[in-house]
Amino acid sequence: MIFTKYLCFLATIVAFASKSSAMGLVSRALPANWSPKGCYLDNTSMRILAGASTTDNAMTIEKCVNFCVSGGFPYAGVEFSRECYCDYALQNINAATDSTQCNATCAGDKNEVCGASKRINIYHDDSVAEPSVSQSASGTWTYVGCYPDSTSNRTLEHRFDIPTGVTADSCTTACAANQYSYAGLEFGKECWCGNSTGNALAGPEANCRTTCSAKHREFCGGNNALNVYRNNGSSPSPPQSCVATELKPFTMLAAYRANQTAAVIGVALDLEGLPLHIRGILKQGPGDWGQYTIKDGVMVGEKFIHQSGPIFTNASSTALDNGESPMFTYNLSGLSSIRFTGYCVATDSEGRSTLAANINGRGGIWSICRSAVVWNAQAGAGSDCVPIDIRLEYVN
Repeated sequence: MIFTKYLCFLATIVAFASKSSAMGLVSRALPANWSPKGCYLDNTSMRILAGASTTDNAMTIEKCVNFCVSGGFPYAGVEFSRECYCDYALQNINAATDSTQCNATCAGDKNEVCGASKRINIYHDDSVAEPSVSQSASGTWTYVGCYPDSTSNRTLEHRFDIPTGVTADSCTTACAANQYSYAGLEFGKECWCGNSTGNALAGPEANCRTTCSAKHREFCGGNNALNVYRNNGSSPSPPQSCVATELKPFTMLAAYRANQTAAVIGVALDLEGLPLHIRGILKQGPGDWGQYTIKDGVMVGEKFIHQSGPIFTNASSTALDNGESPMFTYNLSGLSSIRFTGYCVATDSEGRSTLAANINGRGGIWSICRSAVVWNAQAGAGSDCVPIDIRLEYVN
């Protein structure tokens, strides 16, 4: 009987040791409050811990945890014997797997387990609370969900860089200042604005688990996913609607959308096929640097005055795309297929005539980006872009 009990006791010890080894648990000293969270699936295209990483041919659990602690991360993970990953949150909360799949010994201690190929043993500082999504932001903004996004089909079209860092408050403040009613946070550091989410529908919250680079206790979207906020205190600015596609001669003047202050703007435009640059499509007062008309949606430069003196007439607009400046070609004889026919006249909130464009049935806004006039500024343009209206001043 005593011998039988002794065998049962040994079996219990062996079973506990086997389970502990599979979980990467051995009698080593971890920092206070750190504990194992199990074995998780991982992949190179979307790491479950993506904040920081290191490799070491002498990797141990303790070495990895201490590396993550030094960077201020509450999560640490060991993988494939010598890899260490850190983050503020798990990027995939549904990736837990059986502990036996983490079966590679650590390169620096054969008594420890350090994940396996595409398997990671994860540890966490339990004294640190999990990040969360802010349910409200500056003023009257509220959270509406995690929305999909892609570089080819943006859910919110206008990006703004924020020097102080992207958070729910800073992004919604930037969008409100530029008269947008929707704000989206993406990939931890991007702020996007718009007046509609289009056809996009909110998806799983698990897709938006990248913490804000400026505030690690708050989520800022994910990879191709936006934490979206809506301003309930203002109605969306309606898109500019074309009221005419033909117009008598006019000149143009920029007005900042935030306060409708007119500005003198000088912009370089290429005249395709000619070795010269035309200065300024926007200016103060008529007749200085160019005169235009719109005919059947084509904007025609009826008088371009080059800085060296020559005058060119009847230069027609060519293809305009998002993130591009207006372009004109001097001679389109026989090349009518490359004319851009999407220009039109709209009106602002005070009834003034403004220049608009229509690309594939969609409108947008003008911005000044690094002294260039750009239609629907794209990602990367950032804080150098200031939204404007282009007022039309008719020539008598």
